[in-house]
Amino acid sequence: MLAKIILLVTVLLEAMGLPVLAAPLGKTGYRLIRPTPSSADYPFSFNSLDLDSSQIPLRPQRKVIFKEPSFAAEGIIALDLPTSTILYQKNSDKVFSLASLTKIMTAIVVLDNYKLDEEIATPPEAVVVSGSKINLRPGEVLKVKDLLYGLLLYSGNDAAYTLASKLGEERFVAKMNQKAQDLGLETFYFVDPIGLDKDNRGSLKDVAFLASVALRYPLFAEIVRTNEYTIFSVDRRLQHPLKNTNRLLREYPGTFGVKTGYTEEAGHCLISAVEREHHRVLAVVVHHPHDQFTESKKLFDWIFTSYQWQ
Repeated sequence: MLAKIILLVTVLLEAMGLPVLAAPLGKTGYRLIRPTPSSADYPFSFNSLDLDSSQIPLRPQRKVIFKEPSFAAEGIIALDLPTSTILYQKNSDKVFSLASLTKIMTAIVVLDNYKLDEEIATPPEAVVVSGSKINLRPGEVLKVKDLLYGLLLYSGNDAAYTLASKLGEERFVAKMNQKAQDLGLETFYFVDPIGLDKDNRGSLKDVAFLASVALRYPLFAEIVRTNEYTIFSVDRRLQHPLKNTNRLLREYPGTFGVKTGYTEEAGHCLISAVEREHHRVLAVVVHHPHDQFTESKKLFDWIFTSYQWQ
């Protein structure tokens, strides 16, 4: 009976546009983690609250005959997106360095505070930043929407710094931390908008929650499922062909996002989302020694074999 009540509450909160994460409570139940942001924080459509039984999402049930495989990644969490049921977890409460997974919060702050057609000039410090870049030039002017593609598709650190420069890096990072507080994500702490600093950190439960929130932004969802895209400077003189760093989009059918990351401290990281037979699963794999993509495929294969939705 309790499970049914929790399921109905979850559905109603989802319908209101309020993200819900079902975290384990002992071995048999779930507790609901729900933030209390204002409705203005979520620029996406809401479903009707008039739900009949046919609209209630099916909750995945474990088939006991399939054993859990071993995984090399230090941290993993996988959840069913419609119901927020946790399907697998390994060190999901541990706080990890986030690497470029940080850019998910960067994108959310941009989507909350900028207009997509605003123009931003690339500052000199963005051009010389280390790590992955989309090769912006000093003074090059791009629209916010194109910079978001550079940020999320190719994980461009120069795109991240250019976006942050509109508010100033210190103020921008403050908004990242404030957004985490607004969402009730207490383990998050950000010190830069790109994830190079090892002190950008958060638990896997909070990372999964943040990714589920980000996927509710239509443009974010569109970008992270895009394989290739070309952005242009406002004057059309410069172009930047981009290829998504998430190999699962090309290698694993049903993938629709979301973000890669790597630093020495964080290891190889991947947040991925897959839909199969109308069931949508999100997974976070961090601190893998060499191949987060194969690990994620193995995880999804096991989940879709080991669970049935009923």
